[in-house]
Amino acid sequence: MKQKFCRRGHAFDLVGRTTDGRCKSCRTEYLNSDKYKKNHKAYYKKWVQENKEHYDKTVRSWNFKRDFGITIDDYTKMFNNQNGLCAVCNRSQTNCVKKLAVDHDHKTGKIRALLCANCNLTLGLVHDDPEILKKLISYLENYNRILN
Repeated sequence: MKQKFCRRGHAFDLVGRTTDGRCKSCRTEYLNSDKYKKNHKAYYKKWVQENKEHYDKTVRSWNFKRDFGITIDDYTKMFNNQNGLCAVCNRSQTNCVKKLAVDHDHKTGKIRALLCANCNLTLGLVHDDPEILKKLISYLENYNRILN
């Protein structure tokens, strides 16, 4: 059985907790308690804001390495080469809610460029299929012609 710990790192097995699900040593709740699960998203968001520098250096680095096989320096080089703009719509990252996303081919894993969330989502929704995009363009052109 996997060892469990409370938020402060104390062993948290059946002997180390109270009947209400708190750690006997420090009285904090177990990480997987229902109350913690409900508040985890807010807690994590607050933690990221308070630890921005640490998050950028470690967590984002791990995510880039795991998901795309690149380092944070590779991302920064791509960002600088694109002047901080989305490769499709040229929207500046400062005008976006999220940071520019790493766009990649899901079949080959090859990285293409950095895109804003809207452009990246659009490509994902059409499954990176140029034919669907051509049909969408044709549809919009025909529809606009009818309205005008």
